[in-house]
Amino acid sequence: GQRFGVRMSGGLLMCEGTGKYAFEYMTGGVGVVLGPTGPVVASGMTGGTVYLLDEDQLTSKRVHADARVTPLSERDPAEAETLRGLVAQFFNDSVLKYNSKIQAFPGVILANMMGFKAREYFEADDDSRGPVQVKF
Repeated sequence: GQRFGVRMSGGLLMCEGTGKYAFEYMTGGVGVVLGPTGPVVASGMTGGTVYLLDEDQLTSKRVHADARVTPLSERDPAEAETLRGLVAQFFNDSVLKYNSKIQAFPGVILANMMGFKAREYFEADDDSRGPVQVKF
């Protein structure tokens, strides 16, 4: 959205990308952006936590100067595990919605014609269920 998470004071928001403004005047809660952001991020933000995927090394330059930025590598490793769980849940929710749409009428007709197939859910294997090992 063009104004994603603006004036958010609690809760959890997660998306695959934002428009021009994201998390303006945020006072609490958690925001996660897994894709590109617009030019204004965290302007007037006074509380809460925002996680931004910065694959192109441009996102961090869009964060407002007043916001405190700390790379995930410098934070508590448990925070990285919490973020991984949030992203896995977001993925599984998206897969559920996708699978439901392509398996229900009338979407099933178009899905079959176009070759859409059901997706698999993310599930951690037994080896990765132990203590978190974070390497940077």
